[in-house]
Amino acid sequence: MKKQRMPTVSAIIPAAGVGKRFDADIKKQFFLLGDYPVLYYAMKMMNDSYPFDEFVVGAHPEDFKYISRIADKLGITRFTLTPGGDTRAATVLNALRESVCDFAAVHDAARPFVSSDTVKNTVKAGIKHGGAICGVYARDTVKRIKDGMIVCTEDRDTVFLAHTPQVFSRNALLAALEKAETEKMGFTDESAAFEAAGHKVAVCLSGADNIKITEPADIPLAQALVKRYFSAG
Repeated sequence: MKKQRMPTVSAIIPAAGVGKRFDADIKKQFFLLGDYPVLYYAMKMMNDSYPFDEFVVGAHPEDFKYISRIADKLGITRFTLTPGGDTRAATVLNALRESVCDFAAVHDAARPFVSSDTVKNTVKAGIKHGGAICGVYARDTVKRIKDGMIVCTEDRDTVFLAHTPQVFSRNALLAALEKAETEKMGFTDESAAFEAAGHKVAVCLSGADNIKITEPADIPLAQALVKRYFSAG
């Protein structure tokens, strides 16, 4: 019997954001936590968790040399840099066009504490179902609001807070994002574009530590997590 080929998977990191809510002189993905920038930890966790066939990082060309040094430090050799776009979707689209793999695992540059189990489980589910995300169920009561007033209370058992990585068939995600670009549809994550194109998306549980650094108030927790996850530096 002919042995079935294992699907190839790329790790795609959109790192072109300027971090408007971060309110600092440095982009949040390059903010130093201990000895290394946030992006270093995000790439390290992905690289240590799964044998990705390539890394594709979307960023502004002015940051290419710095990001290349991070990849070198981590020993990532199958590595490509692509120009960032005006939006996250445009940055991911540019990276996808350069990817040569069957599947793409898109992970936030500012999400440095994803666990190995989360990465492995999401990649496995993405390959099985064609698309998968990780995340957590809402713990608090969820209110839908409009104009500063509550419209209704949602059933929190049906509310899932999306994290990354998000793993999809590369060709299907590429087509979904190109469709969204053509029709000028704005989405805040890849899953939304994938869903809008008519695809089903499976979910996997993430962890509370898989935070996205967004505001300065996130830094104390991130510093504590660096000590927990990377105590050896």
